[in-house]
Amino acid sequence: MPSAASWAVFVLASAGLILVPGPNVVFLLAQSVRHGRSATLRCLIGVETATLVMALATAVGLAQVIAASSVAFAVLRWGGALYLFWLGFRALRGSGHLDLDPGHVPVTPAGRRMFTEGFLVGFANPKVA
Repeated sequence: MPSAASWAVFVLASAGLILVPGPNVVFLLAQSVRHGRSATLRCLIGVETATLVMALATAVGLAQVIAASSVAFAVLRWGGALYLFWLGFRALRGSGHLDLDPGHVPVTPAGRRMFTEGFLVGFANPKVA
């Protein structure tokens, strides 16, 4: 049985991981502000599909293989970081203008693109892995 100190560290670490918004939440909030509800829903479906894929990979033992291989884990971690950097760079390269007019209808990118971006952000999220 774990000691009280071990349980305390586990509870604090778990609470921190739960309470601190991760890349998925920040990505979804940004998409919501930028593209509206429809695009955000597509991104959300992509993020949660990635979570399902990671859960299935964990169930069949693939996550243990990735965790045991420092090279595979580093590729996944740095690949995710580079993808998030690319999304941020692309957002900064945009017009920089946010139209908050209530009558403004945001231009929604194609559904497949939004799903794919959500999936890649979700798959690269280290919290899920």
